[in-house]
Amino acid sequence: MKRPLVLLVCLIAILLCGHFSAAQVPINVAGLKSGATPTPTPFDACFNFRSSSGFVTDISPCVYVLKTDTYTGSPIRGGFTFGWVIENTVFDVDRNNANDPRLAGINYVAGTATAWNSNDTYFRVDLPATGTYVVHLAMGDSFGQSNMNAEIRDTTTDLSFAVSAASTSGNHYLDATGADLTNATWPGSEIGVSKSFGTTQLRLYPGSHSTSDVTTIAHLRIVRIS
Repeated sequence: MKRPLVLLVCLIAILLCGHFSAAQVPINVAGLKSGATPTPTPFDACFNFRSSSGFVTDISPCVYVLKTDTYTGSPIRGGFTFGWVIENTVFDVDRNNANDPRLAGINYVAGTATAWNSNDTYFRVDLPATGTYVVHLAMGDSFGQSNMNAEIRDTTTDLSFAVSAASTSGNHYLDATGADLTNATWPGSEIGVSKSFGTTQLRLYPGSHSTSDVTTIAHLRIVRIS
């Protein structure tokens, strides 16, 4: 009768030893074994430009942007820190609530017809860290527009990222690559552009530098990938 009891005690000891050994495997806070490369902090900031908050329902993580959303250095909505700088030159309109919510309205800025300078109106988004981000864009309107221009900068550093001197028909939108898409095809066909940021400040400068025509911004999205 003693032998089964001894075997039982040994079995329990083996199981306990195995448990403690497994618990001692180094694991970092991201749940990866020691030495593994952690993924970057997720960041997906999505902005739909229009004139009134309730015109359409935004799909998370998107938030609406009005011309009165001036940059303050503090989160405005959705946990994102963003806003217009030199807001008095920005206008906003609700356009078509039958469109995808990302294309339902616009904020727009008139061109300066002068060379780019750091005093131009821009839309600012604070990034969580330096790194590589994919930028998505929708420039267009329910009505035709001419000579639109938008430039993305790393604070004031030129990233060679511009959609310029472009005209669109009604209900056509340019994506970040400059492709001209309809309101029906943009949601499934638009393509983002990947850029590396050496600072934590993305600036979108809208407005032509050759004419006074307006540039209409419907949507902006920034996704961190590294």
